[in-house]
Amino acid sequence: MKESDPFAEVYRSYHQSVLRAVGRIAPDADTAEDWAQEAWIRILRGLSTFEGRAALGTWIHRVAFTTAISLYRRDRRRLHL
Repeated sequence: MKESDPFAEVYRSYHQSVLRAVGRIAPDADTAEDWAQEAWIRILRGLSTFEGRAALGTWIHRVAFTTAISLYRRDRRRLHL
């Protein structure tokens, strides 16, 4: 029997939720996909710091949302230059 990958299970469980969270802010679907990918990178890197004070899904949603806000602001600044 193959050992399951915990991150893969988390990704399968929350992928759509992350995409919806960033999609509320992203200007289009392609950008939402890019931002969701960046959010997953940040989620993966930050999992070791997850303290469990909130539900995992709540934490993941928050990371996705703050990633989208950050990228939105970055892209907006670039447009003004």
